[in-house]
Amino acid sequence: MASKQELIQAQRFSRQRLLTAFTSGAPGGRELAPAKPLRGVVVGVALAVITAVGTLLIGSFTGTLPTGWQNSSVVFVKGEGTRYVAINGTLYPFLNLSSARLATGSTEILEVTPDQLAGMPRESTPVGIEGAPDALPEAARLIDAAWTSCVSDDISAALAGETVFDDEGKPVPPLPSTRIASTGVPGTAPVSDIVVDQEGTAYLVTGSMRYEIPTQVEAMGLALQITHTPRTVNANWLNLLGQGTPLTPIAFERLGRPAPGMDLRIGQMVQTQDAEGAVTGDYVVTPDARLVRLNAFAREIVAMSVGDDPTLQEPVTMSVTEAGPLIDDESTMIPDDWPTYLAEPADDATCVRVAPTPAAEEEGPRPEVTVSEAPAELTPGPVVEPGGGALIDAVSSGGGHAYAYISETGVYFPIATLADVERLGYTAEDIVQVPGAWARLFPTGPELSQSATGVVAPESP
Repeated sequence: MASKQELIQAQRFSRQRLLTAFTSGAPGGRELAPAKPLRGVVVGVALAVITAVGTLLIGSFTGTLPTGWQNSSVVFVKGEGTRYVAINGTLYPFLNLSSARLATGSTEILEVTPDQLAGMPRESTPVGIEGAPDALPEAARLIDAAWTSCVSDDISAALAGETVFDDEGKPVPPLPSTRIASTGVPGTAPVSDIVVDQEGTAYLVTGSMRYEIPTQVEAMGLALQITHTPRTVNANWLNLLGQGTPLTPIAFERLGRPAPGMDLRIGQMVQTQDAEGAVTGDYVVTPDARLVRLNAFAREIVAMSVGDDPTLQEPVTMSVTEAGPLIDDESTMIPDDWPTYLAEPADDATCVRVAPTPAAEEEGPRPEVTVSEAPAELTPGPVVEPGGGALIDAVSSGGGHAYAYISETGVYFPIATLADVERLGYTAEDIVQVPGAWARLFPTGPELSQSATGVVAPESP
C-alpha cells in the first residue's frame, strides 16, 4: 500500500501532466488556432441570402402574379400568342389594345404561362371596340408640334385620273395634305393666296382669315399681286380659317368730283409729309371732305376701286399740320378685320398651320392658326408620324370640347370622357388643344369608351 508521501507525489505528477497538455500545443509541435466564435453566424447569413435569391429567381421563372390580377388585368400567354383581359375571374379575348385598356383601366401587361391559367373560366367571343387602335404610343411620343394642311397643284395633278364627282356631277376637290409630325414643321410666314370653293366662290386667304371676293376676282388678284389661276379647295380646308368681312371694291359717291370746301377730288390719294419731307401716312378723300387713313393693304384696294384715272391715283402731298384737322379716325370705310399689309403670294402650295396649346392651361394662349409655308413633302390626305399620335381637345367655335386620339394611320377616334382618356394610359397634361375644324380633316373611327367595350372592370382589383 502506497505511503502518504507517494500519494502526494502521484497527485503532483498528474497535475503537471495536465498543465503540460494545456500549454504545450499539439503533438509534433504544431499549434492549433483557436476556433473563431462568429464563423457559424457568417455561414448562417450566407445561407439565408442564397435562399432569398433563389426564391426570387424561382418567382421570376414561374411568373408569380400580383394579388387580385384576375379581376382587372391585361394578359399575354407565353408560347401561344393569345391575349386576354381578366375581368372578375374570367378571361376574355379582346380585339385591340385600346379596348383592353378601357376595359381594365390598366396599362400593364402580364405575361403568363398556360399552366398559370389552367382551370380559369374563359369566354370565346372577343370583347372590345371594332376598329379601335391596336397600338397606343407612350405619352412621351404624343406629338404636340404644329400641324399643317396644304392644297397644291401637285396634289391635284397626282389625282387627275382619280377625280371624284358629287351628286350634281361637280368634281370634288382632292383632300388637302394634312400633316402631324414632330420634325420638319414649316414656320409661320406672311403668305396670301386666292382660292375658290366647290361652288366657284373666290376667297382671299391670309393670316388667320378668309375673305370672300364676291366680284372682280381677277382685278382683286392683280391689286394683291396674285396672278395665278385660283386653286379649288375642299370646304373643310377653307373652314380652318376664320371668316372676315367680304373683300369688295370701295364705293365712292360722286367719285372724281371736287370734295366740298377742298381743292381735292373725291377718291383722290393723299400723302402727308413731315418737315424733313418723309412720308408719314397715306389717305383717301371721302365724299364728306375728310381724309381716311390707309394701310398698305387698303391702299391697293382703294387704288383698284378708283380706276385708272391718273389724277386720282397720283397722291397729292400735304403737310401733317394741313392734314390734321381733316383726318377722320372714326371712319368705317375700311373694315377693321381686313389685312393691314400685303403678304407674299403663295407659290406651288397654299398651307394653313395651327400651333396646338396645352389643354390643361385654361388661361393660356389659344391655338394660333395662320397661312404658312409648305413642308418639304405633300401627299393627299392625312399623314401622321409613324409610331406617334396626337391626343387632342377639339374646341368648337361655340366653346364646346371634344377629346380625341388621332392614330398614326391618320384616323380620328373620339374619346367619350376624360376618365376614358386616363384609362387609355394618359393624363390631362398630355392633351393639346386645337380648333374643332381641324378634326374634320381626318376620317372618323369609333368612339373610345369603357362602356363600349362590352365589359366593365371593377374600380379596384
